Amino acid sequence: MFETEQEILSNAYQYYLETGKREMGYDLTDWDTKVRVLPVLDCLADNGYIQYTAQSFGFSQFKITPKGIRFAENGFKESDAAPVIQGDNSIYVNGSGNTVTDNYNKISIDIAASDLPDDCKQLIEAFLYEIKNPHLTQEKKSEKIKSFLSDISSGTISGIAATALSTLFMALFKQITF
Repeated sequence: MFETEQEILSNAYQYYLETGKREMGYDLTDWDTKVRVLPVLDCLADNGYIQYTAQSFGFSQFKITPKGIRFAENGFKESDAAPVIQGDNSIYVNGSGNTVTDNYNKISIDIAASDLPDDCKQLIEAFLYEIKNPHLTQEKKSEKIKSFLSDISSGTISGIAATALSTLFMALFKQITF
């Protein structure tokens, strides 16, 4: 990854950690900035690290994707093949050397293995990343949950949305021992 790409992705990740918001933008009214930044944003979007949310002649707005968050958390290196060790308390561990990243429980694996459409899987994965942000207050976490439920239901609970919610809740309930 080039230095400018890493700098922009790092800025987006730091903004996410500080504010809890994945969306940010760049003012591109200056020609030099536009020529330098716009191709980098396109490259990051092509690789799935960011997703454009709005663009105009002098402004570009985007949000960092879960893939971009994982990439930043892994020190701007691609993840190695992740071993999955099965047992009573399965833990998904991804890392190399003495660094362990993406220490997620089986919820992520259950969601990835489900037969949900990819957009629902991405929505749930983004929600889980936002909720695990250590800088979010309980109030902001509550707002994220309400926003997630609103996004997934989109007005009324459709068949796909109901399946997505039931898959998420089943994965969550599997983790709770009664």
